[in-house]
Amino acid sequence: MNPGLRLFTAQVSSPASPQASTSASAPANTATRTEATLLMRGEVRAADGQMRALVHLVQQHDGQLVWSHACQHPATNEVDLPRRMAQEIGRALMTGPLARRTPFNRPVASAPVRPGFVRRILSSGFESAKVDLETVRREARRVECWLLHNPHDAAAHRRLAMLLAWCVCVAPTTSSELAPLLRRCSRELLSQADPPADALVELGLAAMVDFDWYGAQELLDAAVAADPACSDARVVRGLCGLHLGHAAAALEDLELACKVDPKSALAFATLGLVHFQQHRFAQAASAARHALALDAHCEPATVLLADSELCGGEMDEGIVVLQRARAWSGRRPVILGRLGHTYAVTGRKHLAQALLRELQCGGDSAPAHAAIADIYLGLGDADAAFVQLAHAVNQRVLPDLLLLRSAPRYDGLRRDARYLALIDQMSLPAAA
Repeated sequence: MNPGLRLFTAQVSSPASPQASTSASAPANTATRTEATLLMRGEVRAADGQMRALVHLVQQHDGQLVWSHACQHPATNEVDLPRRMAQEIGRALMTGPLARRTPFNRPVASAPVRPGFVRRILSSGFESAKVDLETVRREARRVECWLLHNPHDAAAHRRLAMLLAWCVCVAPTTSSELAPLLRRCSRELLSQADPPADALVELGLAAMVDFDWYGAQELLDAAVAADPACSDARVVRGLCGLHLGHAAAALEDLELACKVDPKSALAFATLGLVHFQQHRFAQAASAARHALALDAHCEPATVLLADSELCGGEMDEGIVVLQRARAWSGRRPVILGRLGHTYAVTGRKHLAQALLRELQCGGDSAPAHAAIADIYLGLGDADAAFVQLAHAVNQRVLPDLLLLRSAPRYDGLRRDARYLALIDQMSLPAAA
C-alpha cells in the first residue's frame, strides 16, 4: 500500500434484530491515532433471509464520500458469511474505478521476498527462505488486482512473478492453488519483447519444483536469450538439463556461468555436480573446493565435496567435511542425512541411528524425508527408504531429489519397480 495514503477499516457488525441496522464508524481519535487518510464505514441489515451490507469510504479530514458499495447474500451460513462479504467488498474496492484514480492499490515491494532469492535458496537451502506465507499471498493478490487496470506495468509483472515463484519454491503444496495465475504470469512474460531475465529464472525454478521440466526449459531458454550474461539463468537451466539427462548441454551452460560470474559459488558447485553425475569424482571435488573458497557456507558445494570424497574412497575426509558443515549449518537436513548415511556405511550405526531420530523428530519443521531416506539406505533398509522417498516426491523436495537417478547411493534401488514409479511420478524420462 502506498505509504502516502492510509486506509482505516472500521469493524462492521450485524444487528441483533432482523429489522435493525447498525453503523460502525471509527471515532475521530482512532482515525487520528492511525493517521488514516480514508475511513470505511458500514451498515448491515437483515431481512427476509438476506444480509445486506452497505459500505462507504470517506475522507478522514472532512468526511466527504469517495466510494460506496452494496452487497447482498442469503443468510444461510452465518459463520462463513462475514468472510464472503468482506471478500466481495475488498474485490470491488481493489478492482473498481477508484483504484484507477487513487494510488492506494499500487503494489509496493515488501521485505519478505527480495530480488535474487533463487541464488539464495539454491546456495543455502530452501528452508532458509521461509517467511510468512500468508503475507506473500496477500501481496501477490494486491499486485494481481493492480495489473487488472495496469496491464502494461512491467515492474508489477516482475514482482508478481517473484512472489508466485517464492510461494511455490518454499511451499510446493501451493502450486495447484496458484497454477492458473502462474500460467498467466508466465505467458505474459514470455510474450514481452524485453522480458526481465530474473523473473523468468524464478518462474523456471518454480516450474521445476512442480515437476514441469519442459515448461521450465521454455522459461529458462527465454531467460538466457534475454540476458546471455545472467549466471543464475544458466545455473538453473543447467540444473534442469541434469534432471532431463542433457549432461552435455548442462556442462556448457555451467561452464559459461562460471565464466560470466567467476565469483558465484553456486555456479562452480553446480558445475561440479555435472562431473559428479558422470562419476568424475576428482573433478567434482576440485569444483566444490573452489566454490567453498568463494563461499565457505555454500551448502551444495559442501555436500558435493563430501560426496566426492566418499565416492573416491576417502571416507574419513568426507566425514570431516560433513561434521564441520554441521557445526555452522545447525540442523540442515541434507547435511544430517549425508552424515548419517556415511556413519552407517562405515559401521558407526549407533551414530547414524541417533541422527535418524533427530531428523524424525523434526522440531518445528516437517520431517526431512529425503534425508531420512539417505540414512535408511546406509542402514540397508530399502523398504523404509522407499517410503521416505515417496513422501519426498509427493512434497516436491526438489534439491534432495536431484541425484535420484545418478548418485551411487541409489544404485541398489534402480531395478526396483518402486524406483521406476518415483521417476515416473517426477515426470522425468526413464533413462538419463
